[in-house]
Amino acid sequence: MVRFQGGSTVYNQRVISMQINTGDIIIRKEKISKSVWLSECLVLQTCVELNDGLLRYNRNTYKNSLPPTHRTRPILPDSGKAWRWARINNTFYYAYANIPNRKPCFYKSMLPTEEELIKLAVEAEKPNAATLASEFTAMAQQKTNSHDVHYYMFYSEPCFNQQKAEQLALATGFCRLITELLDGSRFKKWFKKKEDLYENFTKIIAPLELEGLKISKPATLRNKITGFPDSPTEQLNYLVSAKYGNDHARLVGTFQIIHPETGELMKFDAHEAIMYEAWMNPFNANKRNKIDLYTNDYKPALEQYGLHPVSHNAFCKYLNRFDNKVLMSKERDGDKHFNDTYKPYVPAHLVQYAHTMWVGDGSGTKLAYSYMHTDRKTNKTVLKQATLYLVRITDVASRMIIGYAFGTSESPDLVKKALKMAIKTAGNIEALEFLSDNGSAFTVADVKSSLNLIFKKVRNIKPGNSQENPAEMHVKMLTNMCRGNNNWLYSGFHANHINNTTNPDYFPKLNELPSMEETHQQVLLAIEKYNNTPWGADQLTPIERFKNKNPECKPIEPRVLRHAFGNRTEVDLSYMRGFVNVHQVQGDHIAHFKFEIPDYDRNIHTISERLSYQSNAKVMVCWDEQAADIYTPEGAYILTAKRAELATKSTFEATDISNKALGKHLQRKVNMTTAADAMRDLVIESADVMKYGHRIYRGKAIKDEYNQEMEEYLAEQIQQSQNKSQAKMQILPTALTQEQIAFNDFF
Repeated sequence: MVRFQGGSTVYNQRVISMQINTGDIIIRKEKISKSVWLSECLVLQTCVELNDGLLRYNRNTYKNSLPPTHRTRPILPDSGKAWRWARINNTFYYAYANIPNRKPCFYKSMLPTEEELIKLAVEAEKPNAATLASEFTAMAQQKTNSHDVHYYMFYSEPCFNQQKAEQLALATGFCRLITELLDGSRFKKWFKKKEDLYENFTKIIAPLELEGLKISKPATLRNKITGFPDSPTEQLNYLVSAKYGNDHARLVGTFQIIHPETGELMKFDAHEAIMYEAWMNPFNANKRNKIDLYTNDYKPALEQYGLHPVSHNAFCKYLNRFDNKVLMSKERDGDKHFNDTYKPYVPAHLVQYAHTMWVGDGSGTKLAYSYMHTDRKTNKTVLKQATLYLVRITDVASRMIIGYAFGTSESPDLVKKALKMAIKTAGNIEALEFLSDNGSAFTVADVKSSLNLIFKKVRNIKPGNSQENPAEMHVKMLTNMCRGNNNWLYSGFHANHINNTTNPDYFPKLNELPSMEETHQQVLLAIEKYNNTPWGADQLTPIERFKNKNPECKPIEPRVLRHAFGNRTEVDLSYMRGFVNVHQVQGDHIAHFKFEIPDYDRNIHTISERLSYQSNAKVMVCWDEQAADIYTPEGAYILTAKRAELATKSTFEATDISNKALGKHLQRKVNMTTAADAMRDLVIESADVMKYGHRIYRGKAIKDEYNQEMEEYLAEQIQQSQNKSQAKMQILPTALTQEQIAFNDFF
């Protein structure tokens, strides 16, 4: 032991590294000052030459030094003797001031100083940061659900991909939680001051980098919470950044044109009217390139009116926009190119005659099958044995196996197939909660993403406690039901009892084992038998029990199902003329599917806007046989296209349904032509207004100026009418400004 003489603190290595737990040190207010009390456990841990017997002797000695009336108190008064003690919460404590520091042991020197003990006590009382982070994150998650995620994915403006939607939902949950903690000072259960709350929550939220709640300082979090609204709808929109969809830096579309007679705002502004008319070149056959139009038409025209032209790159971007390119093609390239490339067509047949808690688990079935295996090195094919693997989705209340999938091992694809079947069996009605083990197939990101979309709550069992999963009880049941098959191996991987393993003398040889498909049928029969076996006092089967559904369960939105289980394909809509064409390999042939984009003449603008006005229209499509959901490449929802109704190419095969489809698609063609013509006419009208009596508009301050000029114009007309009776004269046209004259000369 190393001592520092002259009253200095004496330490050894164990004191420096000793563990201080909550309750080891108590700071107690006395009449004049504070006193520090140490638990018996801490004293014994630090003062190595002490033991229980010696402390018991010292307690009796100190107690006998007091008057009899004082000996029954839980905290004995200070008599000036060594080893003053107290009994608090059935634990012995010793006053630090009364611990002796004399030969031969110098007990007090083995302890930290009084000031350091006070600091250690304060530190021990502080909450654990990791525990707080886990606790508050779980509380925030309880303040939100999958419907919030659906709102951000499909209904908010703009729509977000699933990752950002989940981040926004969690951020909203944190804001709701903090608001509740501040209400009525509930936070004092964990923190003394509001500053401590904001500081701790900042440490929890900052590393998550949540969309809409990316903070780094407590002051930023305080400002966010100060403006958090009370309305649930306003709460969902509160964290959506205003940066989405703003056009503060935009030039094109902001200098609007006003008709001088009606005061009507034209469809296209000064930039658009000039560039679109120059590109379409209405009623003319020649086509000039973009650099020529930009240099000799667009740029000089804008500069004459003091307007700043956009760059050549921006000029080309607007002309190449998906919606503009489609709608201007008819006038620039002609009807044939427009009809063949962009105009929706009539799809037709070929000429022919002709048609609440759920749990998931995976395990081996203990049924052997044979298969042909080809060695990659030798290229030889040999017969091998394997056991069938089964993933099951089970309804806990009814015990019905509602979904399953077969394979050679557990995989995410098997889980999704089983889950898809379960939802179909349930009639596309949601379940409230999903529980599974910690197998890699259930915890992989793709599967977790699908589960979080469908269920209100998704959780995994605690690692190492497989019996927490109710699905485990079905493993042995199915195994026992399969015992009657000759290819049954054993009841479990660690089956030691002779009755739980097969008889090896009569087990089938490799060439006698059933195939994988035949083994499928064996398991299907076992599942069918299980689902139709009555159990319980009322002797109802699992299928009969499954009809009694939770009234809170609602149908799952089809878009959610397609996002979770549908086929995914990337396509370019710019070449599909109002349809979404996809295909799928089905057995030995390729099946083609065609989906109709609704109101294509109007929704073409929506698609282009969501794709940031790109030249092409590359999108991600989540589809099934009924409909296709169109998303941006980043995963933000745009719209849904239903399966196209087909016409027929021969009148001899026409039906009421095909005739109805024919009429519908012919109307779509008319609508598209009308939209293209309307764009041409509006561009021409906007350009003509600029040439003759134009007005450029930006902002809201034009109304008073317009009214004043109209009053002056009317007064001038009245004055001319009065002068007409005195002198015969012709009414001169309204004088043009110098800028208007220059503009007309240019054109």
